[in-house]
Amino acid sequence: MIILSGPSGVGKSTVIRQLLAVKEFPLRLSVSATTREKRPGEQDGREYHFWKRERFQEAIAAGAFLEWAEVFGKYYGTLRSEVEPYREQGIGVILDIDVQGAAQVRQKCPDAVSIFLRASSLDTEEELKTLEARLRKRGTESEEAMQRRLQGARAELAHAGEYDYPVINDNLERAVAEVNAIISIHARGTGMLDELKEEAIINKVGGRFKLSTLIQKRMVALNTGAKALVEVKGGDRLAIVVQEILQDKIYLDASDQVKTRGTSAGDAARRAMLTDISDSGGGDD
Repeated sequence: MIILSGPSGVGKSTVIRQLLAVKEFPLRLSVSATTREKRPGEQDGREYHFWKRERFQEAIAAGAFLEWAEVFGKYYGTLRSEVEPYREQGIGVILDIDVQGAAQVRQKCPDAVSIFLRASSLDTEEELKTLEARLRKRGTESEEAMQRRLQGARAELAHAGEYDYPVINDNLERAVAEVNAIISIHARGTGMLDELKEEAIINKVGGRFKLSTLIQKRMVALNTGAKALVEVKGGDRLAIVVQEILQDKIYLDASDQVKTRGTSAGDAARRAMLTDISDSGGGDD
C-alpha cells in the first residue's frame, strides 16, 4: 500500500496518472468516497464515489472505511472495499489522501509506504507561492476557495516530516521516476535487500534511512539514463543498485547526493598491465 499526500496544486493526480501508465507493477488507485458535489467532467466511480451525507454516515457506522475525515464541511474517505480485496490478490493500492487520513492508515497498516509530494525544496512561504501560482493557472477555484486551499496547504506542509519519503515535484519526469523507484524498493526488494541488512553494511552506508535514500536516488539516476557500474543478469535496476552498494561503487555524500567511487591512477595502471599480460599469452612460461 502506497500513501501519497501533498498540498493542493502539487500535482498528485498527474504523478499518479503517469505512474499507473508505467505498468511496471500491478497497481491501482483507490477511488475515495466523498459528499462534495460532482464537478463538470467528473464521473461517479472514476474521480470519486459521490455519495449523499446520510449514506456516508451509515458507512462510517458500519466500519466500511479504512480512514475518513471531514474537510471544509465535506466528508472524504477510503473504503475498505477499494483496498483490502486487491491487496489480497497481490495488487498494490495507491491512496491519494490528506495528512489526516494518512495518519489513520499508518496506525492501522504499519506496512504502508508513505510519500509526501512537495512543489519545491524551498522554505514554506516560497513553496506556498509556487502552489498558489499553480492553482491560479488552473483557473478552477474562486478566490475564497483558493485561500481555503492555501490555508490547508500550509497545514499539510507542517506534517511532511511524518512521511517515509519526501519527493519534490519541480520536474514531473524526475518526480514520477522517484516515486516509481520507491515502489520498486518495497514491491520487489525484500529478497534482494536481505543482503544489505547486515549491521556492518548498514553502518557503512550510515543507517537504514540513508540506505533507502541511496537506493532510491540511484534507481532514479538509472531510470533517467545513468550508466550502471556493474553488470547484472537480466539488467534489473534494483539488483544493479544492490550490487553497486555491495561492491562499494556508490555512496551518499554529506549532502545526501549519490557519488560514485573513482578509480585511482594506480588501480587503472595495474588493470592495464594485467590486460597487456593476458593479451600477450601470460608471459615466458
